[in-house]
Amino acid sequence: MDIYYARMDGPDQLWRNLGNGTFKDFTAEANLSSTAFHRSSAVAWLDIDNDGDMDLYVGTMAESRFYLYINDGMGHYTEAAEERGVALRPTIPPYKTSIMTIAVGDYDRDGWLDIYTTEWLPHLDLGFDYKNYSHSNCRLLRNLGAQGKPGYFDDVTERAGLGKTKEPSVAADRFGGVDVRYYGVMNTGLLRDIIPGPFKLAAMFTDLDNDGYQDLIVNGDFKTSAIYWNNGDGTFTEGTEMSGVGTDENGMGSTVADYDLDGLQDWFVSSIYMSPKQMEPFREVYLGGGIIFGNTGNRLYRCAVAENENHWA
Repeated sequence: MDIYYARMDGPDQLWRNLGNGTFKDFTAEANLSSTAFHRSSAVAWLDIDNDGDMDLYVGTMAESRFYLYINDGMGHYTEAAEERGVALRPTIPPYKTSIMTIAVGDYDRDGWLDIYTTEWLPHLDLGFDYKNYSHSNCRLLRNLGAQGKPGYFDDVTERAGLGKTKEPSVAADRFGGVDVRYYGVMNTGLLRDIIPGPFKLAAMFTDLDNDGYQDLIVNGDFKTSAIYWNNGDGTFTEGTEMSGVGTDENGMGSTVADYDLDGLQDWFVSSIYMSPKQMEPFREVYLGGGIIFGNTGNRLYRCAVAENENHWA
């Protein structure tokens, strides 16, 4: 296995495994030196054209677009994000890229890998009426291989029912509380000061209900974690509340496994959590740190384990 490092404070690096326990910096030889000129914050290996070699998709932070490097089969790469429909240029300046995760899966079961990207970007410094601006780079990109265009993509976010990301809310607004981190940011504590914008972090395609189709789970800051059920027709339905998940306050990362060996995939969400002293005034508001959501079947979950600790990944 080879390693690719995405870096914001220096050039990206491709390290080739020499097979003897050592690695060689192969960045220049692979024609990836151009990565020195953009701030990379997410990366995914995937064979987008089903030719048997691994291509490379790189997301950026505070830049103008993303990058896609096509493997020629001999370990050399050519950048082709624009022509293949995955550059994801922000539509309105001064909006910049702010990617967090690249999720890869075949959500439509056509034999070609698709892509979902997430971003974290509060709409604070946008020079227009951000309240009426719904677009974000949380995008679902469908591989057009089944239509005779392998490795080319179509942005199907809206058509798939993923166009509206879950809005940030006051922490556990069912308790009438305010999110402490919003309170600190805005310094007023007024509910009208809640900042709009996508706050998505980790995402994953996985079949949670054993119907053969990959669902989409997304962790997010400020109570924006969500689950999207795959309808099997190319669309998704948001079912967070009805499924009993999404109670983590500030979801950072997640993983899926059948921890209780019942044949159903359970979901662990890591989360930022406050220290006991910080939490005291809001004890009835915050719901906990890391949480295991136990899958009970029929698209329902229960909180199996909750720990009040901080986890970022």
